[in-house]
Amino acid sequence: MKKTSWITSTVTLATLLLVTGTVFAAETVKGQENAILTDAPDVPPPITRTYATKMIVNLEVVEKKMRMADGVEYVFWTYGGKVPGKFIRIREGDEVEFHLNNHPSSKVPHNIDLHAVTGQGGGDPTCFFHDFS
Repeated sequence: MKKTSWITSTVTLATLLLVTGTVFAAETVKGQENAILTDAPDVPPPITRTYATKMIVNLEVVEKKMRMADGVEYVFWTYGGKVPGKFIRIREGDEVEFHLNNHPSSKVPHNIDLHAVTGQGGGDPTCFFHDFS
């Protein structure tokens, strides 16, 4: 049986410069929410709260054979079962806990490159690998 691996990344949006590229003083984080993930072209609903919270993101990588073009199939590395991957909306100041699950049927382990994470090594010091098997 294949081991399921998770990558948990806890970062604040003080380092995830998703929208403005501006860093503000860290806010106090209140409570937690599960992030709403959507498929393109839909985006998650606007965030109306006025405070920072812990956002929990759960995403599964699945190797899936799909149509690339007429008569051409390809095994895609999908994030959430689709290509392109999911949209995630986070409020600046939120703390993000990211769980990436490699589906047991995957032939190779997968990871994720969070382009908005900044810092040494593209934010890798904020990422931790956990094996829950």
